[in-house]
Amino acid sequence: LEDLIRRLEETQYKSTSPSEFEETLRDTFFFLGFETELIGTPGNTDVFVKAEVGERSYSANVDGKTSKRGRIDDVQIDWLSLEDHKEKTKADFVVVVGPDFAGGNLEKRAQQNKVVLLKTKDLIEILKEHARFPFNLIELRELFETPSNSSQTVEKVIEKHRNRTRFLEHMKLLLDEMKALQKSWLRYFSIDSLSAREKIQEAGLKPQEVEEIIKFLKSPLIRAIEENPDGKYFLTMSRRNVSEIFRRIAESLEDEKSTLISRAGSETFCFLSV
Repeated sequence: LEDLIRRLEETQYKSTSPSEFEETLRDTFFFLGFETELIGTPGNTDVFVKAEVGERSYSANVDGKTSKRGRIDDVQIDWLSLEDHKEKTKADFVVVVGPDFAGGNLEKRAQQNKVVLLKTKDLIEILKEHARFPFNLIELRELFETPSNSSQTVEKVIEKHRNRTRFLEHMKLLLDEMKALQKSWLRYFSIDSLSAREKIQEAGLKPQEVEEIIKFLKSPLIRAIEENPDGKYFLTMSRRNVSEIFRRIAESLEDEKSTLISRAGSETFCFLSV
C-alpha cells in the first residue's frame, strides 16, 4: 500500500515519462481486485481493467494524465480518441486519472462524453479504505458510473463501505455482551436480552442486526454460538479464539508466501506492541 501511494504521488507529475504513471495505475487497480492489462501504446488506451462478477461484470478504460503543474486542462484530453478506444475494447466505462482537473468546460465535456474524472488523491483514499477492509467489485462499480468530477462519488462509496464494515466493530461488542449475559444469573442470551443492553443501544444496533451477527457466529464454519431447543443461545468460545478462527480462514485462502509475510508482519507488530 505504501509503495503504491508513493508511486502514485510521484509519477502523476512526471509528464516526460507518463508510462510510469500508467504502470502504477495498472498495479493500483490490480491491488483493488480487478483483472488488469497495461496497453499504453499509441492509439490505444493506457490500462484496461475488468471486474469479473458474473452477470454484473463490467470493464473500463483507464487513461492516466500527468502534469508538472498538477492540473489537467481540456486541451490535454482527446475526447474522440477516448471514444474510439472504448469502442475498440468494448469497455463499459472510461476513466481519466490525473493530479487535478480544471473546472468549467472540462467538466462539461466529460459529462457529455460520459467520462469519469478521478483525482489521484481520491484514488489514494480508495486504496487506503481497501487496505483497511477490502471493497467488493460491485461496490467499486459506482466509481465508474458517474461522469465528470468523481470526488463526491468517492466520498459516497467510502461512506457506504464503512457502514458495511461496522459489522465487525459490532460483532466485537456483541461478543463481549454475550459473555457478560452468560456470566450473569441468566446463564444464556437471546436477541431480546442482547438488544436491551445499554452498550448495544448506544451503538445503535437494531434487533435485526443482532440476529444477523448471531447467525454468522452460529454458522457451521465458526460455531462460536450454540442454540438449545428453547431458543436460548450460548457462547462456546472466547473472543480471542473467534479471532483465531478468522486468522486460520485467512491463511487457508492465501498462498504460502503471502501467509509467511503476513505472519512475519503480525509477529513484528506484536513485538513492537510489547
